[in-house]
Amino acid sequence: QATRLAAVKGLFKWLTMRGVLVVDPSRNIQLPKVKRRVTQRDYLSLQEATALLQTQASLVKEEKEGTQRWAMRQRDLALLCVALATGRRRSGLLSLKTEDLNFRRLEIRFEFEKGKSGRVVPVAGWAMEQAKLYVEEARPILRHSNGSPWLFVSERGERFTTDGMRRLLRVAQQATVEANPDLVGLASKNLTPHSLRVTTMKLLSEGGMKLRTLNEIMDHEKLETTARYLPLQLEELRRVSNLAHPRP
Repeated sequence: QATRLAAVKGLFKWLTMRGVLVVDPSRNIQLPKVKRRVTQRDYLSLQEATALLQTQASLVKEEKEGTQRWAMRQRDLALLCVALATGRRRSGLLSLKTEDLNFRRLEIRFEFEKGKSGRVVPVAGWAMEQAKLYVEEARPILRHSNGSPWLFVSERGERFTTDGMRRLLRVAQQATVEANPDLVGLASKNLTPHSLRVTTMKLLSEGGMKLRTLNEIMDHEKLETTARYLPLQLEELRRVSNLAHPRP
């Protein structure tokens, strides 16, 4: 109902602005309130995220250095590191170009992400170190990569795709489960590229980052969007209340 009525109101408003109608007959129509919801996504705990990166690093070591497979493993590791360190959307990650990385300032420029452009974000040193290793040593090994502007490239030198990122996650998740049998909840999680973004939000929040700062880092238009991803648990409310409440 809200969608259809919005279209009707939009049409009459346009007709009134163009002078076709003198009065907008839909001006008093109230759109029904629709509760906005955020789709729940599986995400990684700090222990699981650490294990995922460590397992991917071990997969790199299993390959002979300088080979095509070694370079592909390095690409996958660099992509996971940058994704978890920045929390960027997959469109932004896969649209990165090599010139967007500033290793001296530990920054990455995202030229395009969800219709926005020109955003520069700080990146943790450990992620940039891995990205630099990939750019300088592994990426040139990938076929036709020298003629491609994209940072993360496929075996043919084309831009890495969302499907490729999903496959990367499945392989990394399975390898992590096999290498870490104590992570009993990891096998049942449905990890997607967006799961890495949610993971970054959760970890930054648990680390003490304030909601307003987190909203800016994640590039959400509204503060309430960030808040919906981070529902406060009862224990957290109790802890904050005990710390902040003035005692007589």
